[in-house]
Amino acid sequence: RNPSNLQKNMADDRVLGGSVDACKMFREYALLGDYQTSMVYYDGLKAQIDLYRKSVTDLKAKAAWDEAARELEDELSVVRGIAAEVEYFKQAPGAASTAAAASAAHQKSVAARARPEPASSVHQVRAAE
Repeated sequence: RNPSNLQKNMADDRVLGGSVDACKMFREYALLGDYQTSMVYYDGLKAQIDLYRKSVTDLKAKAAWDEAARELEDELSVVRGIAAEVEYFKQAPGAASTAAAASAAHQKSVAARARPEPASSVHQVRAAE
């Protein structure tokens, strides 16, 4: 192997290893109901994946990473919807405006449609490479 390729592969492994951990934490905090922390992990995960996607030259691998990023965005939408519903239910009865109620109902329907896969999208992409 070429030394520059070896360095690139080592850097890729660090980015991807961190992505797997961030994905686990994003999902775990969401499952535990700590939605704000979950979203912070998502932001870090998205930054790592975006950075890595810029370095991918293989079109098939790039398409797989693009799909993984879309799936994670869908998961984030579910987390945001649940967080919005939790906030809605914390309000005193009658305190929420009609717009807030409509927004919560919309988020609930989005959450019902999106069903994240139990396996990590990041792991699935790594297996495809």
